[in-house]
Amino acid sequence: MKNIFLIAFLLLSLLKVHSQNIEVEVNIQDSKDSTKIWFNKSVDENFSNYFYNCEFATIKNNSFKKTFHLNGSGVMMINGSNFNPKIKLIATKGDKIKIAVKRDKSVFTVKFEGSNASGLEELYNSPYLTRKKLTPLIGDLIPKTKNADEVVTEIENIKVKALTPFKKLLEEKKITTAFYHTLNLDVDLLFLETTYDIVGFYANNPENFKKQQLSTEQLNAVIVAFDKKYNVFDEKYNICEGVSRVSTIEKKCANIKNKILPGEKYDIGLWTAEQEQNNYAPVKYQELIMCSTIAIAGFGEAKCTFEKFKEKFPNSVYLKKLKAISDDEKLSANIPLYSFGTYSNQSKKIIYTETKQYQDLAQLIAEKFKGKFVFVDLWASYCAPCKVEFRYAEGLHKFLNNNNVEILYVSVDNASQIQKWEKDIYGFELKGNHYFASNTILASLKKMLNEKNDVYIPRYLLFNANGELVLKNAKNPSEGENLYSEIRKSLNF
Repeated sequence: MKNIFLIAFLLLSLLKVHSQNIEVEVNIQDSKDSTKIWFNKSVDENFSNYFYNCEFATIKNNSFKKTFHLNGSGVMMINGSNFNPKIKLIATKGDKIKIAVKRDKSVFTVKFEGSNASGLEELYNSPYLTRKKLTPLIGDLIPKTKNADEVVTEIENIKVKALTPFKKLLEEKKITTAFYHTLNLDVDLLFLETTYDIVGFYANNPENFKKQQLSTEQLNAVIVAFDKKYNVFDEKYNICEGVSRVSTIEKKCANIKNKILPGEKYDIGLWTAEQEQNNYAPVKYQELIMCSTIAIAGFGEAKCTFEKFKEKFPNSVYLKKLKAISDDEKLSANIPLYSFGTYSNQSKKIIYTETKQYQDLAQLIAEKFKGKFVFVDLWASYCAPCKVEFRYAEGLHKFLNNNNVEILYVSVDNASQIQKWEKDIYGFELKGNHYFASNTILASLKKMLNEKNDVYIPRYLLFNANGELVLKNAKNPSEGENLYSEIRKSLNF
């Protein structure tokens, strides 16, 4: 009986955990199999840790299902593709959302079912709640106004019109309080960001300035009034759509730098002179701005490196994502087979020095490492146990360096996996020498090692200064001191 209760308890626990997920099911008419649909969302369960193109779903048979592990309520975005428009989702843990997308020429029709379907449909079809729709509405009213107070009042009237349908849906209990609360915060920032842009349009260009009646002081007063109403630095806005939130933070920073808004400077040495305005954001938002810039435009455009970012934010939740972007940016467009190169901690890049097919490993050792001790790691990108051993590379490298032993990583991958090979070198930061031997070298390795069957990997070999194989099956790096003692003994240290 006790076991029955235990099983029932575990099942209920699993159901409870499952119910906290957000499930999104999308059907896209006439879409193409294998098309990736990307999501802007948080990198973890916290809505505030937003990241552009954070993850994707793959279309199969005109549809996909995606489950997200997110706490509380917040905003995420389905990015547009050839087959679907951008779709903003306000979601709460436990939500199940179904979306149907149809296209007639250039016009998309989007229908929602499930959690807060009426609210999501109103959001998608609202005549106000996108930058494209809102910009002309605010832009056209400014030339008609005579002072800052009138501008603020007129913009607030548009905001009330935009939110009225949602207030009615809430009263009719067709949307939840959490949905309505999150929507209001997201709309705050949409109106704030658009107002910043429109005021800048009129204030910063003499020709545009002539088209309206307000003085520079009155235009600045509009910025001050909206900042008092909607301070983007307030943590309550952390759950809003992240790309727009970052853009609004950057605009506020520019207004602080230009002394339109009050604020402090937090210079942590992250930004170049051209990016100096971002020093006026609190440090946690500087992290967010930099992450967003890198995610959208890359490290080069951001004027940053992964190493610099990690130095400034060693505990950042974004490190894994940014490391993957950094590694991808370093990948070669076209890597020839049988490439030989070296990866160093200083350059953080593989420097290729030769492309040559060696008939056997002994020939490679003789030509490239004459008079040197060499520890060889045989591996492949498909080999999970090989990658487990990479966790112990730091200790191994330290021992080898202290004893003047070179390390050579030899890949026996299939030829088609050469880019995956390079990506793994960056991903695991495998400093040392690398050779893409491909699986064509396996026959000569089998002969060298006197193996009757296949050569298994991971496999570790040791050559002395005369190029002679002295250990044909060395211990694994994970064995630490046992391996080091074996190497000392074999090389007579």
